[in-house]
Amino acid sequence: MLPTIYDDALERPDLFHWFGIAEAEFENWLTALPLRVHPGLVGFWRRTGGGDLFESETLLGPLVKDEGDNVLKLNE
Repeated sequence: MLPTIYDDALERPDLFHWFGIAEAEFENWLTALPLRVHPGLVGFWRRTGGGDLFESETLLGPLVKDEGDNVLKLNE
């Protein structure tokens, strides 16, 4: 099996900062979306909420307060 980003985060937690997400709020957000999201991305968001990696990369999240890291705000 190929290593995943989750394996990397377990190995080097100092390089990952996950935003986190409240499950109920995420489900409401996901249900209200006018589009479908790939199940792999939904699972990633559910598990992490997005996050910062290696001090220079950001994986956008759905409910992040910082508009620069919020996937919908950036798409506006």
